[in-house]
Amino acid sequence: MYFGYKKFFILAIIGALIIGFSIFLYLNSHFEKVAIAVLQADIKKGHTIKDEDVRDGFFYKQDVPVEAIRNKSELIGLEIKTDRYMGDFITREMLEDKREDYLSSNLKEDEAIISINLNSKESMASDLQIGKKIMIVSTEKDKDMEDIFYKNSAVFSNSEGSCLSKGFNIKNYLNSSVFQISENIFLVDGFIYFKNLEVIHIQEVEDTDMGILSKNNRKDSSLYVKCKNLEAPYLAKITSGEKYKLLIGPQ
Repeated sequence: MYFGYKKFFILAIIGALIIGFSIFLYLNSHFEKVAIAVLQADIKKGHTIKDEDVRDGFFYKQDVPVEAIRNKSELIGLEIKTDRYMGDFITREMLEDKREDYLSSNLKEDEAIISINLNSKESMASDLQIGKKIMIVSTEKDKDMEDIFYKNSAVFSNSEGSCLSKGFNIKNYLNSSVFQISENIFLVDGFIYFKNLEVIHIQEVEDTDMGILSKNNRKDSSLYVKCKNLEAPYLAKITSGEKYKLLIGPQ
């Protein structure tokens, strides 16, 4: 008889633990807060949304409309179709996409915008901010550049005995393995190195669940950077795949 009561007591404890854990999971899900983009001030119809216009607002998951835009970076450069007020959320139906005009409005005649697919595994991804200057380095040697500067080109010696590619401006020659191709592009032992690339927009991809960015399960993003027109083809070439790395530091 004693053994029967003991067994019943143990089963009761296990049952209570299961029920308690189930209640915890339900309440945790029910009262979970998620971030969505909300306005920091009143804006009028026709206003182009800027970074300072929006912030993250936190609401209970069950209170968030499915159509509300979660990630504030998705709003930057879009035009609002109706008057909205401080604290309001935004849906896609309220917006008109004129981002291309917005991004190019501050470009100079010799500047261009390049979109780069940023792998979520990139260690620098979480540190990127609009307005920050970054550097990009190829992780694979450029064979064409190697042929031009290191292998097949004729060479001659300057007064100091250094070898230069024939026809190449002496001011662009740094040492036997480094050449300055343009103002912001260097060739370092066959690897291309870009500097002074300004981040002007970051388009993050959301999870398919609730549209919530997850650091552990995040898809790729699109990084928009500004560069010189003549440098754009080089940048587009090495960023067309995944054989490059981002660097953040002094330019």
